[in-house]
Amino acid sequence: MASRSRHRALRNSTSRAFTLVELLVVIAIIGVLVALLLPAVQAARESARRLQCLNNIKQIGLACMNYESALGTLPEGARPNISERAGQYSSNNGMSFHVTILPYAEFANVSNALFEEIKEKTITRNVRGGGASYQLEPNVYDFDELRQLNIPTYLCPSDDQVFDDFADDERYTSRSYFGVTGSSVSRGADDHVGSGDWAMNRDGALYYGSNTELRTVTDGTSSSFLVGERWYTKRAWMVGGRASSATSVVLYSCKNIDRRYPINVPLHPNNYYVSHVAYGNNPEMPAGGSQEVSLHNLFFGSFHPGGANFGNIDGSGHFVVDDLDIELYLAMASVNGQELVQSQ
Repeated sequence: MASRSRHRALRNSTSRAFTLVELLVVIAIIGVLVALLLPAVQAARESARRLQCLNNIKQIGLACMNYESALGTLPEGARPNISERAGQYSSNNGMSFHVTILPYAEFANVSNALFEEIKEKTITRNVRGGGASYQLEPNVYDFDELRQLNIPTYLCPSDDQVFDDFADDERYTSRSYFGVTGSSVSRGADDHVGSGDWAMNRDGALYYGSNTELRTVTDGTSSSFLVGERWYTKRAWMVGGRASSATSVVLYSCKNIDRRYPINVPLHPNNYYVSHVAYGNNPEMPAGGSQEVSLHNLFFGSFHPGGANFGNIDGSGHFVVDDLDIELYLAMASVNGQELVQSQ
């Protein structure tokens, strides 16, 4: 009798194990929960990255406004090499506005080191056939450590393409935010230099050698773009551009807004940079791809779903959707086109 009682007690105290079917059901439920939660987690992370990106743009806008308060104009979108100011053109790239606003963005130590290196490497050349001379600053690609310096404010956290993909043995830290030169060509206006696809608009806030005064922004500082996001074909953050004549400019730090290329226009099949393959740009161009977009028309876009962040001249920042009306997009690119912009 006692033996049977012990057997019953042991049997009752033993936990029943999961069957294989029950285990598979539990695993399936966990898998469904993960599948449901993962997109939500990823969306939350992207939302945080997009807000951080927007904050970066606002910081750049604030630095540009501080620059304007101190010097009376917005920064030059690209600063001509000092030799060009003396009427002597060279192949040396001048600095971008990302460099000149450093002291106004709490990076004065970086700025001081950079300008000290420029001073050390600047050389004096004599003009042929005369006794005159001019100074030639180094090409910004020739700097040593500073060219690889990472400025977090200049990089979108959703963009992992943090290096200049120019075909070179060296790797230079890039940027995600570029100045807006305007939309003159696409609007049929006449405020640009050069012709065709190599024209550079000059009806925007920032362009090569620009010195935009706020009084000339007749479209309103809250309705005119200053900078915008780009992810494709980027160059080192220090590089502004160069000129071979008064009307022939190669500009890296700022871009046109063109009606052919709305925000986040698909890259494939025919929207690759004209030198995409020659300069080793990313991503690799697949079969059937066509290289058609000129340097100055390289379009704005982001890794944020549905649009890209832009900053206005007044220092505000906004997420601009992909399907923004193209005429409104062109209007916001110019500072004096006299268009009525009520919203974006």
